[in-house]
Amino acid sequence: LVWLYRDTLADLLTRDAATKAMVLDTYFPHMTLGALLVAYLVAVMLPSIWTVIGLVGGISLTGVSFIFPALLMLRTDKSTGWQRAGICLCAAILMVIGTSIFTNTVVVPFLPGGSGAAHSEGGDNAAAMLARGAMAPLALHYGSASADL
Repeated sequence: LVWLYRDTLADLLTRDAATKAMVLDTYFPHMTLGALLVAYLVAVMLPSIWTVIGLVGGISLTGVSFIFPALLMLRTDKSTGWQRAGICLCAAILMVIGTSIFTNTVVVPFLPGGSGAAHSEGGDNAAAMLARGAMAPLALHYGSASADL
């Protein structure tokens, strides 16, 4: 994984293979140390990995499921007239749905006063919330329900 990072970084910094080889040979320890330092800082600074997973999942879900198909429909369609208008309408609806899902899953949880993994204070994660929600009917059935249920 670190090799791939170094190789991609050298590709971005250089134009030809000879310069890339020189950069990799010269700055190999610096690039490795930088990658490890960034990974360590991210691991220390983030209170929960679920925040990162939710962010990456929200972005990739909306992009792959809604926004990219709508853009492909617009790009590859060669029809004219009312058929073209219908395809543009479908693509616009997909983009609006995708943008609203993106906003609700990625942007809103990170706003002040938003809900989600970024603002959970009691150590709530998805598994704990699911367990509480899934166990509530059993607690009511067996008579061990608390006052807040």
